Amino acid sequence: MNLFDYMREQNLKTESPLASRLRPVTLDEVVGQKHIIGKDKLLYRAIQADKLSSVIFYGPPGTGKTTLARVIANTTSAEFLQLNATSSGKKEMEEMIAQVKGNVKGIFLLSPYYMEPNREDGMRRRMDEYVAICARLAEKHGCTFVDLQQMYEDYCKIRHSTFIAWDRVHPNRVGATLMARAFLEKCGFDYNH
Repeated sequence: MNLFDYMREQNLKTESPLASRLRPVTLDEVVGQKHIIGKDKLLYRAIQADKLSSVIFYGPPGTGKTTLARVIANTTSAEFLQLNATSSGKKEMEEMIAQVKGNVKGIFLLSPYYMEPNREDGMRRRMDEYVAICARLAEKHGCTFVDLQQMYEDYCKIRHSTFIAWDRVHPNRVGATLMARAFLEKCGFDYNH
């Protein structure tokens, strides 16, 4: 750690948003979801014993998915890495892929998405540029690529985008289900068994 990294870390502790500073760090600090992560529940015991394998968290924004992932990383030997698409680019993605590549069985890159079927829309055009970058990175590094943008575009050919999101950014249950299905299909999940 150099001086700049140290100062950045110190500033994050004092200048990050209040919600980030109050975010739970341990399982015992998490409020709610006791039917899933209560002390006598399977997920709680698996996390405490560091025996957790792959997990998919599903739900609308603000329900604690990222918080729970961070808590799991703090409690287990797992490492939590996060990229913010608004402040990160291709270089940061490549660094993250290189950092984890030898330590995992496989890497999935999920494309960013904007649930707008009109390719001429300015935000949609920009999103398509990011999707292309993710596809190239996946191919270059041998990652599995899940094209959520294409999946949503295909869906919008049969239904209006309001069926999957009220704002074209945050998927509702139908949108999140479509996303989970696209991911599971890339994992080779067999729905017949």
